[in-house]
Amino acid sequence: MPGACSYFKKKNIEMILICVRFHWEEIISIEEIVSNANSIFLQDQRASGGDATKCCANGNPCGSAAGICLHFYDSAPSGRFGTINYFLRALLKILRIDETTVCSIS
Repeated sequence: MPGACSYFKKKNIEMILICVRFHWEEIISIEEIVSNANSIFLQDQRASGGDATKCCANGNPCGSAAGICLHFYDSAPSGRFGTINYFLRALLKILRIDETTVCSIS
């Protein structure tokens, strides 16, 4: 199994693949998007009683790389709880765009 740093790199690459499809004037840190996506993921985990409530979602860090929950690293890219969903929501938050006005994420 790859180390935690490999998982962090994988999530950053997923985010880069999303970013290359867009053009904007601001400089946005990939790490900032991944960190914000993890925060949104943890909020959803608390709300739904997901697996991350056993660690990071309840303030008990699981010791993974860059403070990103291992359950986020282990998430599939697609689907309602997929990392791409969280990356896009984080990007909208950083760009100060209300996600409910531009799309429905379900």
